[in-house]
Parts: sequence; C-alpha cells; structure tokens
Amino acid sequence: MPRPAPLLALLLAACAPRTTPPTPPAEPVPAQSHAPAPTPPTTEAAAPDPLAQAIAIIDALAPRSRYLSDQQERQLREEGLDAPLATVALAELLRRCPSELESRCGDHASEIHVSIMLDLLRDHGSPEALPVVLQLDARGYFAWTTAESILAREMDAAATPCTPPDDDEVASARASLAGFRVIDREGKRLVARPPTAAELDDLAYLYAAVSESAPAVGEQSAHAVPSRDIDPSDAGRRHEQLERLSDAFQQGDLIEARASAVAYLGSLGYPGPIDATREADQTWGGARFSYVMRDLALVSEVVGELTTASDLYLHANPGGGMCGTSTDYRRGKQLRGFIRTQERLGQCRTVVAHRLLDWDDDYDPHDPEPETTGVGYGPGRLARDGWDVPRIYRGALLTRNRGEEEALRRALRDDEAALERLAARGPEHWEHRVRAAEGLADVAGREAMDELAGLLATADDGLRERTLEAIGDAAQRHQAGPCDDTSSWWGTMSGSNVWSRPVSNFSRSCKSQLSDAEAAALADRILPLTRAGAIDVRAQAMVTVGKLAVPSHEPRVTRWKGRAAAAVRKACEGLEEWSQTCQDAQTIGYAADEAWDSWARANGRDEG
Repeated sequence: MPRPAPLLALLLAACAPRTTPPTPPAEPVPAQSHAPAPTPPTTEAAAPDPLAQAIAIIDALAPRSRYLSDQQERQLREEGLDAPLATVALAELLRRCPSELESRCGDHASEIHVSIMLDLLRDHGSPEALPVVLQLDARGYFAWTTAESILAREMDAAATPCTPPDDDEVASARASLAGFRVIDREGKRLVARPPTAAELDDLAYLYAAVSESAPAVGEQSAHAVPSRDIDPSDAGRRHEQLERLSDAFQQGDLIEARASAVAYLGSLGYPGPIDATREADQTWGGARFSYVMRDLALVSEVVGELTTASDLYLHANPGGGMCGTSTDYRRGKQLRGFIRTQERLGQCRTVVAHRLLDWDDDYDPHDPEPETTGVGYGPGRLARDGWDVPRIYRGALLTRNRGEEEALRRALRDDEAALERLAARGPEHWEHRVRAAEGLADVAGREAMDELAGLLATADDGLRERTLEAIGDAAQRHQAGPCDDTSSWWGTMSGSNVWSRPVSNFSRSCKSQLSDAEAAALADRILPLTRAGAIDVRAQAMVTVGKLAVPSHEPRVTRWKGRAAAAVRKACEGLEEWSQTCQDAQTIGYAADEAWDSWARANGRDEG
C-alpha cells in the first residue's frame, strides 16, 4: 500500500504564513523606592546551536576524514550526532546562508562537515530529512545519493514478497507462443525455426515472468521537435516558471516546486501527452521539459504521490540532446525511481524486466557474504523470492537476433503464422531488453560458459560481441598455472559514462576459477572469431582470449600485440583526416594491448 502523505501535510504547514504574536501590554512603572534593587530573575538558558553541536562532535572524532569507517560513524552517533541532529544542523546551515547566489555555505560549515552529515543521513535518515537534502543538492552539494538512499528505505519498508509465476501462469504463457520462431544466424543470413520442446518450456517461463512488465524507461517518451512558430509569450511564461522551479529547490520549497513544474508542463499539454513541437528550450542533454518531468517525478515521490511519480519516471526522455554521454546517467535515475514507486504501490511484477538489467550491480550471486541491502534494484529481489532467474535469461536468449525488423521479416517471409505474430506483437526482442547474455553469465557463472560459447555460432554480430565480453568478464582468470590457494577475492574495477550490463567475475579463488585446461578449451571455441569477420567481434574475441590467460598462449598474444602495432603505424601515420582503415587498425591495436596485459598479469609477466 502507498504510504499516506503526512510529509505533504508537513510541507504545506511549513509553507503557511506565520502570524506575529501580539505585543504584551506594558507593565506599570513601579513607584520610586529606596529599597535595594531586586535581583534580576534567572533567564532561561539559550537553546543549543545544533550546527555548532554537530561540528564540534565531528571535529572531536573525525576532524579530517571525508569518508567515515563504520567505527567512526558509530562513534559519532554514540556522541550524539544522529540523523535527527544532522537534519536540524543542516537546516540551520541553510538558514544562515539563504541567498540563492550563495550556493555553498563554507563560512558556516566546511564541505567535510556537510559531507559527513549527509553520509549519516544516507545511512540512517528519515523522509523528513528529504526537503533539506534536496535543498543542499540544489545548492551544489553532492546530496543526490543521500536522497535516493532515503527513498530506497521507503521502498524496503513497503515491499512484500513478490510471488513468482505458478504452473498455471506458465502453462498459459506456453499456450500463447503459437507462431513464435527462434531466429538463428547461418553464415551472413538469419533463418527461422520452431523452438524445441525444452526451449518452449524456457520461453513459457520467460513470458510468464514478464507478462506484467511495463515498457522500458523512456521507450514511450516525447521527443522535442520544435516548430518554427512557437509563441514567444508562451515560451516566456515557461522561462518564468522554470526560474520559479529553480528558486523553489534552492529554498527547499517542494510545494512551490511542484506547482511550478505542473504549470510548465501544463503549457505543453500535461497531464495529457506532451506536445513536443511547442518546446523551444533545448539543452545538451535533451528537451527542457524532460528535465522538468524528472523534477516533478522526484517531488511527487517525496510527497507520496506515487502514481504520478511513477508515470513521469517511466515516460520522461533520458536522451534526445546533442550530447549523449550523460543519457545513461539520467536513464538510471529514472529506472531506479520507477522501480521504487512501483514497489511502494505494490506492483512488483511491473518492474521484473527492469530489475533483470541489474543496472547498479547490486546483486552478486557469487558473493558468499552478501550485504543486506533491502530489495535493491536488481534481480536479487526476484531470486530471494523464489524466481528462477537463470531460466528467465535462458528464455530471453531464445528471442535473439530480432533487433533489425527488416532482417527479421526476411527470415519469416514464408511463415504466415510467424508474420501474423510479428504484426500483432512486434519483434519481441526480450534478449536485448533484459541483456540476457550478460545476465546469464552474471547469475549462472561457470555453469553458463558452455552455453554462451555455443551461442556464438548462431548470434548476430552485436550479440556475438556482447556475449564474448560477458564470457571474458565472468571467467577472467587472475592467476594462471599453479594456483596459490591462499589467494582469494580478486577483483577489478572500471567505469564509463556509457552503461553496460554488469557481470560478476566468478574467479574469486583457485577453487572457483577455470583451470588451465578448462580455460584452454573455452579459448579454443573463441579463437576462430579472432581471425575474420566484423572488426568489433574480432577485437572482443582477442580481449576475451587474453582474459582467459592460457599459459601456452604467450606467443599468440605477443604476436597479436606486435602485428597490431605495426598495422596502426602503417594505417595511421601521416594521416590528416579520418580514415576507416586507421580506425579499424586502432580498434584491433587496443584489443591486442588489452589481451596482452590481461594475459601478462595472470601469468606473472606484468613487470616486464
């Protein structure tokens, strides 16, 4: 059930005008007297300054620590700096620097002080802290993760067990698969075939699992195509509303923020469909109305208007601008917001497909001591509630090779039942929607390697490249040859603006990683792809072979590195403008370098 909206009432009350209490009547002046003057009454002690209190506790226990250990955090709370004090201290900080031009309040508290209090609220804060946290975020502090953590705890509190599909639901889904065809690659063309009985079982489980899933985030969003005759006065009013929205966030007035956002979007047709042709304000990341939709979604979630928030998170366009490097950042925020609000509405099944992406990598099935992090945003919630998550991914892999509709139509051109299904249901490309190759590698680990290697023969180039990367990420070895049994829990970290489906590495110890013989057998199935075909597939195949770190492959990876460097020199030296030949050579060159580096580290050769 959605949480009632006491916070909304609290915010409304906080925004109500306050009356000044009447001045008490003056006391009559006493007659002159030669008696000694009476002792003045003892004045009531001034209320303690919460900001000074919080700063004093921090300075005494963690004067220079930006990041706190668990022990330091416990000590701070034991000394009295708990979430309620942090909330009122930060509110006092904002009161002392109210000017919208003063985005940071360094004269009153250092960034370390603010960051530590935000960290405390991230781990222990209540929803009542959210107006202060969002105001700090609008003032330029990194407070967004604190807000999301508080909202995630609200999701955790509301979540109930998510029941997996039962036998009747699976049987019904199986009956709905008439006309479905598996699409395989043969050479350079796609061919269609009926699924086997075993494949139908996996497909039925997939379709039962995702039967209530909402569309992907941003899939049904409005895209801004401004017309040439936008009303200047209309655009001017939206500019004023945008300024009021910004001011409201700066001042922590979420009710005014909501009103300004609704007015802005209302001029474009909201709550009906957005008329994108009337939007004149474009940013590098997309149309301004998309940003306002996300702002309104957040405010609506905070005040408990969950249906409104959920709809906005789902339909705002995370992209659409000239710069796409931050699109996945915005998509991730919307996806998390959609999952949170749907869970709080009691609709866990509408976000099954969204959870299967494991967007934030908060589910690692190979971790023997997983942290308790609530329901999270990934498939761990489903696995704990009894869903057969590997089977969902296996079913989704059977919907492969459906990304290009024209190629799909050619593969189905003589199959009337399949074409009717395509017309009625669309491509049904669940493999790409849930990133099934990466998902299976992640949750099934070692047990999935043979299956994924077999997929390489029938996958199109895009899926081949992704499958090779998934195999490499999952199976990468960190010690080849004789293995030191005392070594364990290896790991690597990387980052990118562009999201890719996280894959857990199962090579956590000598016992869990592939042996030299197993790695060699897997590499033998990949090596043919390093020799011919699409450049990106060849490059990824080289990288994956390098990650498998077969000891006898030293001559091979050394040869790759030398030949690739020579090819880059030949194709690229002296060029004054872009060349596809040079770019292809560089792609292979980067891959050869990475393959050598991975091989060398695992074989103890990275020193030279």
